[in-house]
Amino acid sequence: MAVKGRIVTDEQAGRMDERELLNLIFAPGFSTSPIITDVSGRGIGLDIVRREVESLRGQVTVASRPGEGTTVTIELPLTVAILPVLLVEAEGLRFGLPLLSVEEVLTVPPSQVQTIEQHMTVAIRERTVPLVRLADVLRLPPARVDEDAPPPPVRETWPVAVASSLERRVGFVVDRVLGEEEIFIKGLGRHLGHLSNVSGATILGTGEVIVVLDVAALLLAARLAHPAIAPAPRPPAPSPRRILVVEDSLTTRELERQLLEGHGYGVETAVDGLDALERLTHGTFHLVVSDIQMPRMDGFEFCKILRQRPEFRELPVIFVTALDRDEEKRRGVEVGAQAYIAKGAFDQGHLLQTIERLIG
Repeated sequence: MAVKGRIVTDEQAGRMDERELLNLIFAPGFSTSPIITDVSGRGIGLDIVRREVESLRGQVTVASRPGEGTTVTIELPLTVAILPVLLVEAEGLRFGLPLLSVEEVLTVPPSQVQTIEQHMTVAIRERTVPLVRLADVLRLPPARVDEDAPPPPVRETWPVAVASSLERRVGFVVDRVLGEEEIFIKGLGRHLGHLSNVSGATILGTGEVIVVLDVAALLLAARLAHPAIAPAPRPPAPSPRRILVVEDSLTTRELERQLLEGHGYGVETAVDGLDALERLTHGTFHLVVSDIQMPRMDGFEFCKILRQRPEFRELPVIFVTALDRDEEKRRGVEVGAQAYIAKGAFDQGHLLQTIERLIG
């Protein structure tokens, strides 16, 4: 489902372990529903759950065993204000990393670091983990050095904090790991605006102000410095994507055509199923938007015939219809439609979002 929905590529899916595959259910746009309707299949439910949990500085994970069941675990701080953090130092500055997002802390000898396409990686328990310097991600200037002081000794090992957010894992190289601390985190206030990679700040018992980093944002920033962390870029989509609108009502047909052309799609129209089959035979289309109640050949029969022809078996079909009973929606699933939108609850944004999800 994730590959078909273009959330990951075949190659990326093949490299994922069980945990990463399970966490795909939280990816925006992922859905296991056989059809998109006005209330389901749009791939935004668990995505919202993850976003809200992470906004409370927590994390949500899932574990599943066939025949036994599925466990969803939501971890949150005891309060949204008190947070256990790992204190680290980079370029003379101290930062806090929320412990919920830190998998482990280890020291890595430089001899074990490999370079792949000019980017650092290290093998941790037979798994390759990207390495980036925390100072590079935060774009910190070099620490001031006393010119009269002796040069620092060459490091025999690098301190590394391995952090993760769902399917992504990164080892952040720091200058020092200072230990764990429970802190009272405070927001920065609106007057400071939005600061990249920062979720708040705290004052330690020594009076020192420590910035608490947003690990999820750090991982996104690290993608710019380490392409191995980022999904492979999608190939450019052909432009414009062509859509066949099948509708016997002239008024509705023209409204849908104008809506889709106004959003950059190439549109051709047909008046019923037979007309649509003729146009599909002589043209190339990426998606079909079809009514159901039409003369000569209705939408159900039209879609059923499409699924019987190998060249049209994967062509996405969206029903936009006045029929909104559950048994009619079930029949839409049976004949092979990917989405079912009732005209009584028709929303232009919903149709456009559905098309975007199906063909990008």
